[in-house]
Amino acid sequence: MEENKNSNESTNFIKSFQTLKIEILKEKKILHVQLNRPDRLNALNDTLFTEIHKLFSNMHLITTSEDIRVIVISGNGKAFTSGLDLNSNIAQNILTIKSNTEIDSGRKAFFLYMEIKKLQDSLTAIESCHLPTIAAIHGFCLGGGVSLLGCIDIKIAHKNAKFSIKEVDIGLTADLGALQRLVKQTGKEGLIKKYSLTGEIFTAEDALKAGIIEEVVEKEEDALKTAFSLGERIAEKSPVVTWGVKRMINYSRDNSVASSLDMVATLNSALIQSDDIVETLQNILLKKKAAYPKL
Repeated sequence: MEENKNSNESTNFIKSFQTLKIEILKEKKILHVQLNRPDRLNALNDTLFTEIHKLFSNMHLITTSEDIRVIVISGNGKAFTSGLDLNSNIAQNILTIKSNTEIDSGRKAFFLYMEIKKLQDSLTAIESCHLPTIAAIHGFCLGGGVSLLGCIDIKIAHKNAKFSIKEVDIGLTADLGALQRLVKQTGKEGLIKKYSLTGEIFTAEDALKAGIIEEVVEKEEDALKTAFSLGERIAEKSPVVTWGVKRMINYSRDNSVASSLDMVATLNSALIQSDDIVETLQNILLKKKAAYPKL
């Protein structure tokens, strides 16, 4: 009875999204999430930001009833995403606050700060999600789309994909995480400065050399195939361990080596008590594939 209730809740939750297309691939243990505004090249509007936050902050509403181990993120239509939708309520809210003569500059700054933080939190929800994430990129990945990539664990792109940290061309400092995350992730401060200061388009090969993405594929359809194949390999591992790996790498990026070593010792002192280690060792001896329960 409880299982049916959870399943219904999961189904209703998935159906509630307008700008995300969500599919459960049960055999692969993968959740496929598509940015779903193809008529706008998946431009990021207020609804899409809100729904990204809603999905990734409430992933338990799906994983309670479904055995999901990995999330693959792609774009429906001709592009991954063309970046911020300048015709959306986001841009209108900013202009309304800027032009409001009834409030002083300090209060304008506060309201704009809160708007920006809300958008940042939407993307950070992807990074904070306990499941490993893989992006399959084709077409354009511009502006806020590059910031979105910084929150995804592994990125695979079609060779003809085009990237740009484009905010400089509309009079903004990129403020959704690209500057902060990419410098730390790639270790290439000068190159990220170059792309951020010029807004220039760069190729998938450029992104690969910069460390912004991990793999380039020849055919457009191979980006998604490769993401699914990689996702299946990860899904075979202990979900407790994959959560631990993601958590520790993200923690280590933002903290000292000493603090990170202490954190992983604390983490593993708990994870070692999981039945997954027994399952792993037994099946190594039996030369069988381990079967781990879902989280």
